[in-house]
Amino acid sequence: PGLTPELIAKVQREANREIFSYLIGEDVSKLGMGPWLNEMIGHMRDHRRNQSPHKAVVWSAHDSSLAGILGVLGTRPNAFPAFASCLVFELFENRDSPGDHYVRVLWNGEVLPVDLPNSSMDDEFHQFSALDQLARRLYLTPLEYERICKSGKPIFTRAWTSIDH
Repeated sequence: PGLTPELIAKVQREANREIFSYLIGEDVSKLGMGPWLNEMIGHMRDHRRNQSPHKAVVWSAHDSSLAGILGVLGTRPNAFPAFASCLVFELFENRDSPGDHYVRVLWNGEVLPVDLPNSSMDDEFHQFSALDQLARRLYLTPLEYERICKSGKPIFTRAWTSIDH
């Protein structure tokens, strides 16, 4: 039968599922995404306390880094991040309640449903504290980081899939 568009689409779906399965484990999330997420949230914390000179902070990342942070946010896109994909975290202050901050997450210009503590994936805006709580859960001290790296415990799990055509 050969390669059909349906078989190619199935292989791509399974490859995406396989790649995302590597990136969503607790230790992998802490080692790979925890430091970056905590640095980003640190900038937001500083901004909330009027201790940051920055109005915007920009990072550049590889597709696998974007896939990792998408996994941490509890979302599973249908495809691996394409070239020039854009993930944006916007911090808003409630004008009616100063000091009350919200975060909106955009993926390629569209609101991204995210799974944050005490929040609904249906929400467009999430309490800053929910994202902050996620970042704190993924925080590792240098000793914890070293312990996980030296444990000899495999941090990647395989979920091999057979693709029948």
